[in-house]
Amino acid sequence: MTWQQITAAYMPALVIMVTVYIAAVSNNKRIDDVNKRIDELRADFKEEIRDLRAEMKDLRAEMKDGFRKLEERFEHPIARP
Repeated sequence: MTWQQITAAYMPALVIMVTVYIAAVSNNKRIDDVNKRIDELRADFKEEIRDLRAEMKDLRAEMKDGFRKLEERFEHPIARP
């Protein structure tokens, strides 16, 4: 077989292999971009959860203080030790 015959026989397969390789590399890049976006969303979610927990802690402290004040108001002076 001459080089021309070998080239003619294997060129379509080579073109397909190169195309598939380029597509795989491109797809991998897109998957990496999606992974980065997911990581960003996860970090944002964790920050929001942290903020929500802090707000809940403040609300809990405020409620305890309010209930303590109510208990003091309704407590009878004779019942105090």
